[in-house]
Amino acid sequence: MPNGLTAANPIDRFVPAKLAEHRLTVNPPTDRRSFLRRVTFDLLGPAPTPGQLENFLADPAPDASRRLVDRLLASPHYGERWGRHWLDVNGYTESDGFEHDKFRPHSWRYRDYVVSSFNDGPPYDEFVRQQLAGDVLPNPSRKSIAATGFLVSGEWDEVQHVGSSKSEMRRAREEELAEMIGRSGGPSWD
Repeated sequence: MPNGLTAANPIDRFVPAKLAEHRLTVNPPTDRRSFLRRVTFDLLGPAPTPGQLENFLADPAPDASRRLVDRLLASPHYGERWGRHWLDVNGYTESDGFEHDKFRPHSWRYRDYVVSSFNDGPPYDEFVRQQLAGDVLPNPSRKSIAATGFLVSGEWDEVQHVGSSKSEMRRAREEELAEMIGRSGGPSWD
């Protein structure tokens, strides 16, 4: 490690090489108060409460930071925060949007699937596979079927397609799905 710092975690050995590649240097370790604030903002969103700050600062154990991170990752708010980013990138809506803006009464099932998946931590490939084909996987579950809400989670301009032929509708749907998969990082799914 440069600057006389030692690796606190095995992953720390990989960071300096990438920093050097971009001509950046390692910052010195942060104080515990700043660490708590940063990790809480990153993992959950809101700032830690005064009580959480007081408890963390009063914990002298060498593994206090590790236990804090484990607690934050186990919080249901972790899935809410990071699931929201996934839903935003993929254009999740609870209505069709546009002129008619029909409400989708069951869209919450897909939203809840995403939040629970971020909290439960399935492998990324499984998370993606369930969203693309959860209803046709071997032994589909309620959860994997809810995951296919991904395929209908974006806006739909019904007025634009009034009077369209079946082939035009099929082409529009294929383009919509290709765009959704592209926004979700499709090429990384190989």
